[in-house]
Amino acid sequence: MKYTLLGLVCCLLFCQRTVAQETVTGKVTDAASGEPLVGATITVVGEDASTTTNEEGVYTLTVRSFDVSLLVRYIGYNSQEVALGGKKMLDIAMVASDSALEEVVVIGYGTQAKQDVTGSVSAVKGDEIVRSNAPNLANALVGRLPGIVAVQRNAEPGDDSPDELLIRGRSTLNNNAPLILVDGIPRDFSQIDPNEIESLSVLKDASATAVYGIRGANGVILVTTKRGKTGKPSFTYNGYAGIQNPSQVPKYLNSYDFARLYNEAALNDNPDATPPYSAEDLQKYRDHSSPYTHPDVDWYNAVIKPDALQQRHSLSSTGGSEHLNYFLLLGYFDQQGMYRSVNFSKYNFRANINADLSNTTKLTVGLGGELGDWRHPGVVTSREDGGIFSTTTYLPPNAFPIKNEDGSWASLWGTNPVADLTEAGYRKNGARNIQTSFTIDQKFDFWVKGLSAKVIYAYDFGFNNYKNWYTPYQTFIPTGDGLEEIGVPLPSLDEGFDQYNNRTFETHINYNRTFGKHELGILALYTQFASYSNSLSGYRSDFPSKALDQLFAGPRTNINNYGGASESGREGVVGRINYNYDQRYLVEASFGYNGSENFAPSRRYGFFPGFSLGWNMANEAFLKRIDYIDMLKIRGSYGEVGNDLVSDRRFLYRQPVYYGSDYVFGGSSPTPVQSLYIGELANPYVTWERARKTNFGVDASFKGGFFGFRTDVFFEQRANILAMRNQSVPVTFGASLPVENIARVRNHGVEVELRHDHTIGAFNYFVNANYTFTRNKIAFIDEPANIPAYRQRTGKPMGQFFGYVSEGLYQTQEEIDNSPKIVGVEPRLGDIRYKDLNGDNVINSNDISAIGKSDIPESIFGITLGGSYKGFDLNVLLQGAGGYNVNFQGEATLEFIYGSSAMEHHLDRWTPENPNASYPRLSLDQYNYKQETSSFWLQDAAYLRLKNAELGYTFPKSLIPENVLKRLRIYLTGTNLLTWSKVKIFDPEAPSGAPYFYPIQKTMMVGLNVEF
Repeated sequence: MKYTLLGLVCCLLFCQRTVAQETVTGKVTDAASGEPLVGATITVVGEDASTTTNEEGVYTLTVRSFDVSLLVRYIGYNSQEVALGGKKMLDIAMVASDSALEEVVVIGYGTQAKQDVTGSVSAVKGDEIVRSNAPNLANALVGRLPGIVAVQRNAEPGDDSPDELLIRGRSTLNNNAPLILVDGIPRDFSQIDPNEIESLSVLKDASATAVYGIRGANGVILVTTKRGKTGKPSFTYNGYAGIQNPSQVPKYLNSYDFARLYNEAALNDNPDATPPYSAEDLQKYRDHSSPYTHPDVDWYNAVIKPDALQQRHSLSSTGGSEHLNYFLLLGYFDQQGMYRSVNFSKYNFRANINADLSNTTKLTVGLGGELGDWRHPGVVTSREDGGIFSTTTYLPPNAFPIKNEDGSWASLWGTNPVADLTEAGYRKNGARNIQTSFTIDQKFDFWVKGLSAKVIYAYDFGFNNYKNWYTPYQTFIPTGDGLEEIGVPLPSLDEGFDQYNNRTFETHINYNRTFGKHELGILALYTQFASYSNSLSGYRSDFPSKALDQLFAGPRTNINNYGGASESGREGVVGRINYNYDQRYLVEASFGYNGSENFAPSRRYGFFPGFSLGWNMANEAFLKRIDYIDMLKIRGSYGEVGNDLVSDRRFLYRQPVYYGSDYVFGGSSPTPVQSLYIGELANPYVTWERARKTNFGVDASFKGGFFGFRTDVFFEQRANILAMRNQSVPVTFGASLPVENIARVRNHGVEVELRHDHTIGAFNYFVNANYTFTRNKIAFIDEPANIPAYRQRTGKPMGQFFGYVSEGLYQTQEEIDNSPKIVGVEPRLGDIRYKDLNGDNVINSNDISAIGKSDIPESIFGITLGGSYKGFDLNVLLQGAGGYNVNFQGEATLEFIYGSSAMEHHLDRWTPENPNASYPRLSLDQYNYKQETSSFWLQDAAYLRLKNAELGYTFPKSLIPENVLKRLRIYLTGTNLLTWSKVKIFDPEAPSGAPYFYPIQKTMMVGLNVEF
């Protein structure tokens, strides 16, 4: 078999065709400016001979005679077909197409002219992504493309991906993540340098994603990196540097207000109690006369710096001949943290090379990667309880000073958040990811005109390591006799690595041919993907010294190690047929037949078809007379696609067995024996989710791009969603139930995209807007029998909040006496009133119902506007979201919980003098029922942001060295500059729950673009 494959590859490499004898030359320029167009494609009509222009816009092409016609194409310009008419030299001036009808859009396993696309596909150019200046590429898409839904919950350097990146919202109870492909290969894209990107496409409906079959249900994101251009070597530098600071930070009470409200809470609970803080205490807190016995520490600001540095630098080069060209890039990014000892830095590199091995054979080589390093303090940080952010938000301002009078670290229980940053050791992470791909593209026009084949092999590999060195430090607590040392545990070390390799193999056969007014395209493809990973880690504690942070230096009394490995794979075949009649009637049919080893052998493969139709009315005779209509296309699609990311556990069809506790056998010589136990029951019938998607859309463009719009209406029914019957089956069943493909979800929505572009003299401006609305509901999920509708999840959105319905605060004793009883609770004036939904005059779990909305926006929108005038350019992005809630808990909703701090919004608490307060009465009761989830605490999280603004100036050529620089531009840019929202405590994108998160960042940068 391998010799057959080798022979085929050799055949592909050396198949050639006899070339013609005449040569034609010329120059391709912009009709308006006269500037040369670099990389324009010139093809002999009806033949396979083609070439591209060099950096001077000049082309040279061999033809069989001077009577042929040339077809000239350039992205963003109207294509032209020009007859040579016997000429040996032919210059061509191309007219820009503001409507971008000739623009090529990347789709699954290929490209299409934008005007021929019948599926729901949105695209954005790399230049737009670069403007976002987002450290993480995933955060750069929201508001720029319709259909993208995401919320950034965390902004810690290197850990700032959205919790969920969604295409058209949620459609499953399980994994909603889209398939992400970089240059056609499954890869992570979050840490790519934006300067590498040529374009990014989002495939949304089934006709666009059916070719990905079992992975297409959640949508697909295609990232295409830049390729080489013919011409002399040219270099581009793009870089910026500036500062970042939190867009919004929580505000906590100072010691005086804390003590004052603490006294009030104690008296609310027991009016006869003695206030915990005396008048003398209050005065010392107020005048700071005794900072060591009566400290006043703003822990949040003691830990968080007012600003931090962020910078990115990218140098790229492109050039080469008609037969060999390249694109090279080296990038560097560095982001300092908002607290000390935190840093994320990375290097990016990219090398894309195109080589013509013959007139019909092309070799493409792609090499890319990221080398990233993270450094944090030895304690955990934002996304885990017990870390720096939980400590700083929990500690009262009067708990203890940062340092004692003698300069030692102060504490009450052995930890101090300020000392944690510098004294507690470190946590280091490193990631080394390399991506390689090799493509051979062979034309077979000498056999069958329009026939070609392509073979792709990609090998990606990476190595990730971590090292967590925790070094406890000495702290002291003030006592009546001085300072008492708090016991210090010994250092510990946790170290490990994981490595992986992914292998992708694809063979494509393409047939593209034009017969008069008929255009036909056929794709047949085989694809195979395999992945392998393994990991190893070791742990030791009670190190005798902090001097040596190596595993061998720790004792063997408290050790642990772990190792594991994993393999996975998918394979399938793909087919697609495109038919276009006279640029009016468009038909596409596609399918994916593929499988995953996650399922039982008899249930691994599935067939996923997609169909779409399009009618470009603008090319009909009755509309061609209306010259201001460039395009008016109606399209529709239907298809079925799958999702095999159904569970975190693999091989659900096999019965799992787990290790249990040790049992002792042996009588007088007892021996511990490891036990085993049966896990949840296996289900041999588990299969993938299946999504049935319908989409209707209209695309229009008028007056050469002066105005255009695009709208889509979509419907999806997702079936075979994995869920358990643990609600309807009693716990006396006697075993852990298996998961089954029983749940169903429906999702629908609308997308609208508007475009306006106009030039008035030297002033050009544009306004683009997009809006996405998506709403889902659970059509079926296992639930207990006979529960009331208001308690059912069926019919509600995924992520729906459930809790008590608040009816405000108790204002009179009469209201309390006449209200339903709360078991075990005696409400007081100023407490939250809950609604008795079932009418039994008792408030309990039977009164919990759906409240508010879900935790993911139903609506996402973005407005991009800008312009240019005599070298100046402005680009602004306004981005917003609506139709979702955030539910704050912990210190945000229960003051003094377990001795914690209190926040500024607690000042507006209920008192007899302030009955219209926004917060209930204060209490020291840590089990106060007001902390229950209820509509009282839900916040409308809708927001509008000035997401990005950039002002630049390009120097005229008369002011820059002519033989040194081609272009020089400086700019000011910022992100998250302003936010409007009803949420006042935290940023509106903050996660629900306690406020233990790294705040969203606002940035201000100065940048430089240079081309030379």
